[in-house]
Amino acid sequence: MQDRIEPLDWLRATAATAVVIGHVRPEWVPGGSVGVSMFFVLSGYLMCSSLIREGMLSGQNIVKFLVRRLGRIYPMYLVQLACVCLITLAMYSSRWPSLETHLVDLLTFRRITGEWLGYGVGVLWTLYIEFWFYITFPVVMLLLLALPVRTGNELKLIGGFATIAVAVIVIRALGAAPSSVFFYDHFLLGASIVLLERSSFVRKMVKPAALLWGAMIIVIALSIPYAGGRNAGWVLQSMTAALGTGIVILAAAVRPTKYHFPIVSFIARISYSIYLVHALVLDVFPNMAHDSLTGLAIYLAMVIAISWATERFVERPINSATHQRMRFKVGGLSTGSAAEAKR
Repeated sequence: MQDRIEPLDWLRATAATAVVIGHVRPEWVPGGSVGVSMFFVLSGYLMCSSLIREGMLSGQNIVKFLVRRLGRIYPMYLVQLACVCLITLAMYSSRWPSLETHLVDLLTFRRITGEWLGYGVGVLWTLYIEFWFYITFPVVMLLLLALPVRTGNELKLIGGFATIAVAVIVIRALGAAPSSVFFYDHFLLGASIVLLERSSFVRKMVKPAALLWGAMIIVIALSIPYAGGRNAGWVLQSMTAALGTGIVILAAAVRPTKYHFPIVSFIARISYSIYLVHALVLDVFPNMAHDSLTGLAIYLAMVIAISWATERFVERPINSATHQRMRFKVGGLSTGSAAEAKR
């Protein structure tokens, strides 16, 4: 396993903050277009980092990997849906018939509901998109590696990722992109970073420390909203945030930093719970964070406290148990030697 890359925690914490504050103070931070894009690029990077290791693309290991990923996101996802049902029955009973109709779709990631059923359901669209990336990405890698092209496996993957990403951008611009692949280019950008960081030329280009800090500043600066609604400006902001995130990841992988910020690492560790829990708090206390700075502070404290508890007692035990039961076996298709995969 690779060593922990500290700036990835910076990105997770920044993304979680952008979403949590953006949903209550959009004049301060555009919650979705920046935070969500950052999360998707990170997911693409982390998933490709795992699958590209020696022997990981065997059928058995792919299945185990997918079970691990579901063990990571699904338990807390179920807790979220259970809380949504309780909150809806207790506070928004008029929504219950619609929620009941959509429950099977939500439980199986079959489709995104276009009906507003509260923040608790409203944030789940990203999990739907992430789920389908988990399912399809190993297949995409295997198909690209199987292409009868006389190039190295890394070039096959980078070329294939770039081609698919451009296709997604085009069909999205035409308004024809299915929701399941709407952000696929963001994931593939993250996946491409795993391959680019192996290149000595790329490593030399991104080695200056100023690039890491400059890219991080750009990502944070994008918190200043200039997009009104999901128009061209929103898409540009989202894609710029994704590109900035990719540069941060690449620069950090090439030039590890010595800086460590415990509070940032803490927020990063509970960021998945934060993303889900803040929506439930907003459903229960819809106006609290809007009314005053005191209300905002209470809202943030509640989100962090509950998220710490759910990460500690829901996410962590199940994730650990899944990893213990789903151990990978070596042997199978690989993009290179074991030595190449180490950093």
